[in-house]
Amino acid sequence: MKRLAPHLVAALALTLVPPSRAEFILPTLAPVDRLAENIGLYVEAHPTDAQGHYLPGRVHALAFIHQRDDVYVWREGPGTKDELPGVCDDDGQRGLVEPTPDEHPQRDEAQALDHLERALLAYRRALELAPEEAVFQLSFAHVLELADGRVLPTYDWVVRSKPAAP
Repeated sequence: MKRLAPHLVAALALTLVPPSRAEFILPTLAPVDRLAENIGLYVEAHPTDAQGHYLPGRVHALAFIHQRDDVYVWREGPGTKDELPGVCDDDGQRGLVEPTPDEHPQRDEAQALDHLERALLAYRRALELAPEEAVFQLSFAHVLELADGRVLPTYDWVVRSKPAAP
């Protein structure tokens, strides 16, 4: 019985092993204002892309929810599309690094309301373009629920997620 040469065995093993992929890539922290500006450029070039309108809403919603002016995003990988970054989900925003108070000082209510208002407006536009998208509907409803009772200064309206009591 003949023995296979070691280099032939190695070559055979390499053809049977699937190519490796980069897993567990950590997202990067990006300022909300810069993300919104860059996504805005994408939206100008692709005005009918509902995802392009949804993404700034997601970014501002996370800034409102987590009381931060930066969010974790992927440059490539999960959730990325064309020139758009992927935004980490709530668990990713919360669980990657515990920021110190110096890194993320508490914002005042006016800044929080600005993020809230921008999130609601972006979600509304995305829903106008793709009303059947369940993720858009759920995200909009989630932010409405969190915003319940707050007055948005630009439109001078009160957000109510539930009907007012008689």
